Amino acid sequence: MMSDTPKAPFTLDQVLEGAGSAVISGHIRPDGDCVGACLGLAGFIRKFYPSVRCDVRLEPFSHMFRFLKGAEEIIQTPGEETYDVFFCLDCAGDDRLGDNASFRKSAKKTVCIDHHRSSTAFGDACWIVPDASSASELVARLIGVERIDRDMAEALYLGIAHDTGVFQYSNTSPSTMRLAAELMEKGIDHTRILEDTYYSRTYLQQQILGRALMEAVTLMNGQVVFSAIKRREMQFYGVTGQDLEGIVPALRRIEGVHAAIFMYETKPQIFKVSLRSDEKVDVSSIASAYGGGGHLRAAGCMMQGSVHDVINNLTKLIEEQLEG
Repeated sequence: MMSDTPKAPFTLDQVLEGAGSAVISGHIRPDGDCVGACLGLAGFIRKFYPSVRCDVRLEPFSHMFRFLKGAEEIIQTPGEETYDVFFCLDCAGDDRLGDNASFRKSAKKTVCIDHHRSSTAFGDACWIVPDASSASELVARLIGVERIDRDMAEALYLGIAHDTGVFQYSNTSPSTMRLAAELMEKGIDHTRILEDTYYSRTYLQQQILGRALMEAVTLMNGQVVFSAIKRREMQFYGVTGQDLEGIVPALRRIEGVHAAIFMYETKPQIFKVSLRSDEKVDVSSIASAYGGGGHLRAAGCMMQGSVHDVINNLTKLIEEQLEG
């Protein structure tokens, strides 16, 4: 397999040597890449290191990923177990682990595999590649395609596809496409994976998307667009944050828009903010200014204040980049 990704500074043999147990976790509100990377690595460890007890611990995730092998075994509740090795995947910092940070603190060894520019590279063994498409791509390269079976390939392909916007974002490299092709050759139903987990939407998801688009506001002569959903509106439609994931990409696709902002209220006047952009705006630096992070074209953060306050603060930084 051809790859321009730097080689990992460690092997799985090295980090698992002498280990009797391992736990794999990722960031809060796990997305497709986080779930795919965790399950892909777990499948490998369980197959090639049967003497190592391997758990995956994540916060609740989308039901769309339940078909993946091992998804039903993911532990979604806090616990007090201790592990020899803690694998932290797709997570830029310890604060993004939520309750699962306690397992990292008690583990004998921490391994970090991540592709966020804002990564703090915490851990005993770290492989951080900001130019990689996804954590799933890095896990696939660490395992080696020749050792990936069909179940692992399903999880890793899903993760890569989700974090590249089905291979359309700027983080998609030629080597990413070659890797995806090699995973397809494992016999996965790639069409079903994309249709069922990326494109499919429930009736409620389509309703809330329609509302967000209908109430969207453009700024700076149409170069920026934003939309916001309040808690009372989410309660009215009966949706959660997981149902809102397709909104900010839809806003970004509006003609003439260089940066899109979508925010939803998690607590009174506390908003989860998602940012998307084209080559004219680096949203990772904007999110980092407010304690968040992500990628050049896709990032997020938590912000406090009214909708007006949040938009004013964000658009000042966006305007500086557009004018610069």
